[in-house]
Amino acid sequence: MNQEAADNRQKIGYLYINGLGNGATTAKDRVVRWWWKRKGVDMQHAHVNWYDGKSFVDKRAAIEKKVHEMLGGFGGVAVIGASAGGSLALHAFSGLKNENVCAVIAHGRLRAGNYHNRNSLHHRAHLDTPKPSQSFYDSVTRA
Repeated sequence: MNQEAADNRQKIGYLYINGLGNGATTAKDRVVRWWWKRKGVDMQHAHVNWYDGKSFVDKRAAIEKKVHEMLGGFGGVAVIGASAGGSLALHAFSGLKNENVCAVIAHGRLRAGNYHNRNSLHHRAHLDTPKPSQSFYDSVTRA
């Protein structure tokens, strides 16, 4: 890597939004961080708890606040959403359209789809369980 590329990487902050879960760092999250670190990218993990009962609006506001904090130390921020974090990254990006921010959707659900099995949005959001993620459901349906 040449020096100019290294300098440019330091000018950009990277915020990773995890998929469904309680926000704890998973094995997949560690692999993602390791993979990016190999290329000199140090990502911050948003640690989104999709089951904490907070609304989608609250989660979006928390991501937008974190991005604004990061913009104080970086010239720009890349918001990287994985799985459930994909739709949240898209929403945060739309709320930050006047900032130097980009969104990267590594993979994620951006619409409900017409599934009638275990892949249905209702099932994936665990709406029929004691620990539903209404915020994930709302994030996808609003995307």
